[in-house]
Amino acid sequence: MHAVHNTAQKASAPKPAVTTKEPDTQVSDAWRSRCNTLAERLQAVEDGMAEESERLQLRFDDVDRTLLDLQALSQTMEALEEKVRDGREELEAVRSHAADQLDRRCGKVQSDVANLRGVADAFEKELGENRNQLRSADLNFVKLDAVLSEVQDNTSRTKEVWRQFRTESQEFRSWVAHLFEVLRSAIYAKTDDDHVATHMDELRREVRDLAPHMVSEAS
Repeated sequence: MHAVHNTAQKASAPKPAVTTKEPDTQVSDAWRSRCNTLAERLQAVEDGMAEESERLQLRFDDVDRTLLDLQALSQTMEALEEKVRDGREELEAVRSHAADQLDRRCGKVQSDVANLRGVADAFEKELGENRNQLRSADLNFVKLDAVLSEVQDNTSRTKEVWRQFRTESQEFRSWVAHLFEVLRSAIYAKTDDDHVATHMDELRREVRDLAPHMVSEAS
């Protein structure tokens, strides 16, 4: 292509001026004109091919960049897939750990609930026993009130008996003193020892006879 262009340039070099054109000169001019036209066309084709080559080179560069981007994207996708796999594994580990923790906590909660239920049952049982004891205590208090009332009544009766006993004892002492006074007078009035002894025996018998009666009254 360059050779043709050079040939065309050589062909288009100026010639010495000739006054008359010969047939060979006319043919040479025609061929020169054709060569120039052909050279121009070849130059245009060359320029077009250069532009197309540049466009193709740009497209090739774009394709290379696209391929590089795709390669980087592929690597990025692989990295993302690896991260996703790692994330899934980590998520599975977390899920498994959470499930284990939940199972343990549920087991602990169930154990605590069972213990609380046992404590509540024991408390309810003890509360029932305490209620029974309170009912029994209420009955015992009622009985105790009755006993205290009876004791108070017995105390009142005992006081009355002791009052009567003191009165009767005072009367008995007065009567005994009177008897001793009569006995003393009889002793002074009579000198018969046998009569005095007999009178003393009768007095002792009367005292012995009155003693059981006084004891029964006191009780």
